[in-house]
Order: sequence, then C-alpha cells, then structure tokens
Amino acid sequence: MKYLLHASLALALLAAPAAAQDEGIHLPSNQQVGFYWYATDGAGFRWDVTSYGTINDGTNNAYDGAMQMRVNGQYFNWSSSGNLSPDGREVEIGPWPAGSLRVYRRLYIDPKAGYCRWIDIFENASGTAQTVSLRYTTDLGVSPQQMVTSGGKGAVGADDWGLVTGRTSGSYTATVHVWATERAKLKPKVTAKTGNDNVYYDFTLKVPAGKTVALCFFEAQRNSYADAEKFLKTFRPETELGSVPPALRKLILNMGGGSTLVLGSLELPRNEKHDLAVLQNDNELLGQIVNESFRVRTFYGTLDLPAARVVGLAVRTAGDPQVHVALTDGQVVAGEFVNGPLRFRLTTGDVMSLSPADVRTAAFRLDDARPEKIEIRSPILELRDAQRLFVRPGELDLSFRTEYGVVRLPLEGLAGVMLDTPEGGLHNAVFTNGSTLSGLLEAEKLDLALPSLSAKLSAPREILRAILLPGDEDALREEGLAEIALRNDNQLLGQLADAALTVRTGAGEVTITAGDVAEVEFIEEGALGRVNVKQHSGSTVSGTLSGTAIRFRIAPGLELPVFVGHIRSLTCPQARSAASQPDTQPATEAAPPAGGATKGPVPAAVEARRLGKLEAATEIEAKKAAEEKAAEAMKAELTAERLAKLK
Repeated sequence: MKYLLHASLALALLAAPAAAQDEGIHLPSNQQVGFYWYATDGAGFRWDVTSYGTINDGTNNAYDGAMQMRVNGQYFNWSSSGNLSPDGREVEIGPWPAGSLRVYRRLYIDPKAGYCRWIDIFENASGTAQTVSLRYTTDLGVSPQQMVTSGGKGAVGADDWGLVTGRTSGSYTATVHVWATERAKLKPKVTAKTGNDNVYYDFTLKVPAGKTVALCFFEAQRNSYADAEKFLKTFRPETELGSVPPALRKLILNMGGGSTLVLGSLELPRNEKHDLAVLQNDNELLGQIVNESFRVRTFYGTLDLPAARVVGLAVRTAGDPQVHVALTDGQVVAGEFVNGPLRFRLTTGDVMSLSPADVRTAAFRLDDARPEKIEIRSPILELRDAQRLFVRPGELDLSFRTEYGVVRLPLEGLAGVMLDTPEGGLHNAVFTNGSTLSGLLEAEKLDLALPSLSAKLSAPREILRAILLPGDEDALREEGLAEIALRNDNQLLGQLADAALTVRTGAGEVTITAGDVAEVEFIEEGALGRVNVKQHSGSTVSGTLSGTAIRFRIAPGLELPVFVGHIRSLTCPQARSAASQPDTQPATEAAPPAGGATKGPVPAAVEARRLGKLEAATEIEAKKAAEEKAAEAMKAELTAERLAKLK
C-alpha cells in the first residue's frame, strides 16, 4: 500500500521555481500608485494601505496597524511605489530582500463580499533551502472585550482557522481575522486575548532552494459584533480564492491551494491528474474510484446515482453514519451508502475497499465533466445537515412576515433567505443589492418536488439552513443606491418610493423632494420622527417628519412602509447624469476603480457615516498622534537594524 506524501514533502511540491515568472504570480508594472493608497470594499469599509503592506486605520479606528510582518525579526520595509491591478482593486509591493529571500505583498480589496486579502510571496533564489521565522501582528484600534473562533470557542485552538474580535458597547468596528482553511496542513500559532489589542500569527516557514511559496490571509470589518460573527460563519476562503490566478494559487501553503470544491459547507480536496481519497488518519491516496454507481438511502427516498453524476463524497465527522455525495450539478445529498464500500484503485494497480469509517473525502479528478467550479442554475434548499437540493422556483412559498406586514419576496433581486442565523431567532432575507431584511418565513412545512432526483421532500421548516437563489457571483453591487440603516442592524438599499418628505418645523412645514435629500438623521430621544434632513444643496432642515413611515423600494416588486421609529439614518447619493459630468479632466486620469476604490477624498456622505459615532475630536487627534509615534518607533527600529548590519 502506498500513501501519497508526507505532509512536509507535499508542501515542498506545492512550491514553484522562483525564476519562473508564471503569469499571474505578480501584478504588471504598467500602472503604479504611491502611498498611502486606499479603497472601499463591497460592504462599504475603508482600507488605507501603507507601503509596508499594512492597514493604517481602517474604518472608525478598527486598526492601529493591521498585518505588520516581520521576517527573522525584521519588519517588512518598502518605501517605493506599488503596482496596481487593471481593475484598481489590488496593489503589490516588493521585492523586499530578506537574506536570500525576495518578499512581495499583494493586497486585494474585495468589491462584493467586503474584505481585504493578503498574499505574501516568498522567493528563494539561492541554491539552499531557507527556514525563516515569521511574525504577523495586527494592532487593533481598541482592546477587544469579546471574541469567538471559527469553532465557536472563546479561545483559539489548534483546529481554528478564523476569529472575530470586538467590543460589547460603543460604536467600535468589529474585525474578522482568517489565517488558514479548516484542513490546511500549515497553520500558524495564533495568540489573541480579550483585553489585549494585538493579534499575533507565528510561522516557521520552509522555502526550498530555487522555489517560491506564498501565504494568504483575510481581514474583514463590520459595524457590529453580530455582523462579524455572521460573516465568519458563512465565509469560505477556498471559494474566495477562486479568483486568484492558478499559478499563484498553487503556491499558497496555508489555504489548501485552490484545488478544493466548495459546495456550501462541504469541501472536497481534488487533484488534476488522479482521483483523490483523504482518509480519517490524514493519509492521502491517488488513483481511481472504480464504483460504477452510488446508492444512497436518504430520508426522502433511496437514490441510485451513476458515477458519472458524482463529483465525490465526504464523511463530515469521524463515525458519522451519513455519507454526503456531491453531484456534478452542485447538489449534495446525504444518507446511508447502501452499495458500499468505496472501491479505490491505487496508482500501483492495487484495489482497496474503504468503508465510510475509513474515509474523510473521496473525489474524482478535475476534468470537463467535473470542473473546478460548478455553476448553480436552480434554486437550492440548503439543509442544516449540509445537503443542497434543487427545487422549482415557482413552487417556493416565499411569504415573509416582517415588522411591516407579510410580504411575498420577489425572486428577482433576491439572493436568498437565511434561516440558520447566529442568534437563532429571526430569519434574514438577503438581496443582491446588499439589503438585509429580518422576519420569519411563513411556511412551517415544506412539500416540494425534487425534480432532478425524482423525489419529493416533505419536512418541517426547521431542517432548512437557507434558501439560495442562483445569480451572477461576479456581479458588483449597483452604485448610487439610497441606504436605510435600521436600529436592528438591518440595512436596506434601494430607492425612496415617496416623492417627497415633509418636515414640520417651528416656522411651518417644509417639503423636500426625494431627489434633494442627501442624508436624514433620526433622533432617538424625544418625539417620534424628530429628524435633521441634510439636502444636497448643503441646507439642513430640523423638525418632525409628517407621517410615521417612509416608503422604500428595495427590489423590483417589493416596497415597504418603514416605520420611522426603526430607522437610524437614511442616506441618498446625489443622482448624476452623464451630461452633468465635467469634460475638463485630463485624458490620462483614470476613472475611480469599480466598487468604491478611490485615490481622492472619500465622498462627504460616506465620510459622515464613517465618523458618525466616533469619540470627540480631541480623542481622534490623540489617536492620530499615537499612530504617528508608533510609526516613528518602527522607523527607528528599522534604522537601528540597518546600523547593526553595517557594524
């Protein structure tokens, strides 16, 4: 019996020659930026990137320096310009020399899910292997009062791959930290504690002679601790790595590369040349799955699945009697493997019989019939046990009880309904434009045909984790939408459906047309409907709204009367026509990158929201002074290191 590779050898083979400049490993140098450079992610959070490859402040003082990197005790130090990607979303700095290594840092600001991704590249141009000590330090803006790991614990353990840190009170930004995938062979030692504003990752990294390796990390910012928990719970690093060029993706050691099929919470490691089985003891086998069919007894019937329909199977936890089978169309079914065992022919020709108790995952090799990524074309019922089942869209009962009455959620513009929420309470309807609306799915029982499986599902609503609608995963959020921030942390994006707002003031009523409204602050204290309405002209009207609701359209066919007592703020970007744009800009000046990346000042309305709940101005200035002092200290330390070398 031959097993694939020892873990350390597997990591070495993932490396690539440092001299080979595979397409996509580095950004082209035809577009460059100076520093500081910043961009806004798809969730509206600011990332101010320094020439060290760190985040200076983030949004609302989330950081005091995120992802500082030391190589063998020396801070990564780069004082030149950086290369900018054609879409303006990613910057690369380096090469910085660290002994025999050349080190690069790539930072990508995501315009959809809302995060910052680091890929740090280590090239060893020497003829001998290099072992380096790495320390990453993220200095948070304030000391966290609470934290939770990807495993749901309050302290980081060996099996964790991510962490949420935040405060229990105040308006401080919560942060998410992701340092690996769940089954990555290389993970750092992570040090994080409540009451301490530093998060540390420590690695011992081996870079073979003449090879290149990379490490990948994610950080995300959210307005509330609950939002950050929700992000971590649903975040799949492997999925997000799908947009990374294959040549670079293969170098990443702590994220399992990119050869993993992700379907909901099911992950199947795969190989390009052979079928791959991963055993419960962590051994890996290469060869061929020889089963001609898979008979699975589910709670909705027994399914006979020809091997041609199957991508792979997984046993999610050791001893689990259920086998999860992933299909080529993106469905996942689960039940007893009736016609087992799994028959696996090794590359030596030997055939093994593997029971579900032996196997963690088994997957067919990548090919045209079983590609790296599966495009979903039908609505999916995602069950709490990780099954994913197709249903007909016309049979879904999407009646949804909200604070504003029962509405029927439209299929157009709806991304899905999340029933397994972190708090275990209300369900969340999530729209493609970024809106989230809390409520309860009315249907208490599911009676739905499963047409592609020739079966019928009849079960209580409680088995559902989510209802997911197919859509363009690469579509960017529409710009120029009005935004309502609710006091329950919901966010509604769309258009004002009221033609105007009427405000009663001491001097009489003032009517403000919807197009003139820039921002409305709803004052919680005092009478219902007290507001400050800022207009695009710069004028501000204070008083009491006439009426108890504002009509708001968040998707085609869905218009809500939003009770004013539930609203924290309303922001309406000014509509701009092509004819109103100045034509005097230099021809060489590029338009702002998509998704909010900018090189100029942040728009006033966005900046106002960003600073809305900060401390007094004197405290902000004190924080800035502390940051400058820390930067000077870092500079002094680097200078001392250089002088020591000269001696």
